[in-house]
Amino acid sequence: GMDQDFQYLSHCGVYLGMTVFNDTDKVPIYDPQKNEADYVSVKAHTVIIDKSLLAENQEHRYRFTMGHEASHEYLHKEFFAYDPNQITLFDYMENNSQPAMIQCRVDSKKMDIKDSKSWGDRDWMEWQANALSSAMLMPKSMVKVVVEERVRQQSGNCMMNYAIVDAVSSVFNVSYEAATIRLKQLGYLRPEIQILNYAENGRST
Repeated sequence: GMDQDFQYLSHCGVYLGMTVFNDTDKVPIYDPQKNEADYVSVKAHTVIIDKSLLAENQEHRYRFTMGHEASHEYLHKEFFAYDPNQITLFDYMENNSQPAMIQCRVDSKKMDIKDSKSWGDRDWMEWQANALSSAMLMPKSMVKVVVEERVRQQSGNCMMNYAIVDAVSSVFNVSYEAATIRLKQLGYLRPEIQILNYAENGRST
């Protein structure tokens, strides 16, 4: 029941996606033709994906971002319930109502650094959206099938960890970073292991 739209959400790509929970006429975007910020009107239950993710080499990031934003809608829409008379971002600032939208940054690695005991609501919502997107794109039971098959094929191979990540990335059409995180969550990789794919250098989910 969600709509999808594409806009430039910033001038520098700091935001990949946004979930709009309430009708609003104050969604901030970037207009590259005018080289300035602007506002657009958006209906409730709309996911806005940054236009940079329409590039051919951004499919992995696009898929994870779409799953992340859909997860916000599924998990958090009640948190953003609003008074019909207070539906804009400015209303939120002036009247302390809930904002109409949630913007999601490219870099959520700070969550790995911060002690979860110090997380606020926003940190937990981002963690939950990442976790659900990961589970939707890489279901536990099917990851198990892929991993076991690759282990059989690569038995004794010193590059086993890389082979497993490569298989999950390929089968589920996700980035190496997303595959690595999911495999760590499911206990197939040790937490300290780092897997790099140089073809994805400079990209992250």
